Amino acid sequence: MRRFVVAALAAGFVLLALPAAGEGGAPVVFESEHYALLTDLPASEARSLLRVLEAFHRAASRFYGRAPRTRKGVKLAVKLYTTRERFAEAMRADGLTPPESGGMYAYSTRAVYLFVQPTAAYTRHLLVHECSHQFLHLSVCRNDGSVPKWLDEGLAEYFGNHVWTGEELVLGRPEELVRLDGNFRLLQVKRHLADPGWKFAEIFEPDWKFDYADAWGVVNFMLASPRYSKKFRKLLEAVRKRGDAGSPERAGKRIFKSVYRREPKEMYEELRAYYADLEPRYRVVWTEWDGGGARLAGFSKTTALLRFSGRASEVSAFSFTLKMDCNRAGAVVAYRGPDDFVELAVERGGTFAAIRRVKGGWKRLGAVPLPAGAEPWKGPVRFEVELGEAVRVRLNGEAVKVAAPVPDGASFCGVFAEAGRAEFEGVKTTGRR
Repeated sequence: MRRFVVAALAAGFVLLALPAAGEGGAPVVFESEHYALLTDLPASEARSLLRVLEAFHRAASRFYGRAPRTRKGVKLAVKLYTTRERFAEAMRADGLTPPESGGMYAYSTRAVYLFVQPTAAYTRHLLVHECSHQFLHLSVCRNDGSVPKWLDEGLAEYFGNHVWTGEELVLGRPEELVRLDGNFRLLQVKRHLADPGWKFAEIFEPDWKFDYADAWGVVNFMLASPRYSKKFRKLLEAVRKRGDAGSPERAGKRIFKSVYRREPKEMYEELRAYYADLEPRYRVVWTEWDGGGARLAGFSKTTALLRFSGRASEVSAFSFTLKMDCNRAGAVVAYRGPDDFVELAVERGGTFAAIRRVKGGWKRLGAVPLPAGAEPWKGPVRFEVELGEAVRVRLNGEAVKVAAPVPDGASFCGVFAEAGRAEFEGVKTTGRR
């Protein structure tokens, strides 16, 4: 059995076949300028992840103004395995106890350990998250547990929640991410802020019941706020230099107050206002998706679908450039739920069709031949949709006409890919005036 995931390379998003349990070979070390990656992944996947690691190293070096120092000839160690069993075995061999989570950074070995996650996007998220711990503790703070958990994990999630362009990590743009709702830090924080029982002040206490979303929410807000971001390095430096051996959280509160002249809990109203105005650009309906911003990739053995957050009443047009290696892909209109929407589909057989999802089935509303040269499995095709008194579609500038229902104002638009992989570049929506 082989598991398929989508991964992002410098040249774009490509389909990868990862070994299932027992199929991986013996781990091999792959090296880049700053990293030594020990993994049982195939060489092509290992090298693609090294490009991610080097992009992270560049981003973190700019962010912190410094980088880990290692002995000559020694690189930062990362150990990535295809299965949890191999991950646990490797950790025990290094004298460590495997955690329940998918990965960890070990102070004693100065190495990152993790195993492949269900999707390439989450594997990359976890890889960058754990390497953020490594980078922080080997360059900015002490290599121990002296950093308050909200700060340590918040920074790791800040880097982990990046938009991957295929070449660089884009940080601090959580609204541009594509994530399932249950793992979308932005949506989790907004839900917590709406919960009357949620107590913001507890995040900074020693007995805080740890939550990744809350840690991310605090750090992401601080780095987005001029008041807090301009002294953030000073905060980290003070954490590194603290002399007491007490609770990191208690020391963190004291240091925070000395740097910002206020208690951490006094951020609450500013933080609440910041997240109230921050809305995700996309909502994933069916997995899996990668990328973010104006560049998306969807893959599924069935259907991958995401919708734009703005309702159809707010959108007059949307467009993208489509490349596909799947049965069909294209735009979604009149989305009211996972069992009620319309696909405007480019089909591999050479047709353009309007297909309605209704009551668990599919109904073809009409189909026409594709314009000459509009074959996105051979090369990029520009896909434009206008929403007005009728739905109008152009492929490479040429109008294609099929009977598609006009979306009502309460519905949504989006994109999809079916039975394979599709890439959507330059995704743009135009609002109504």
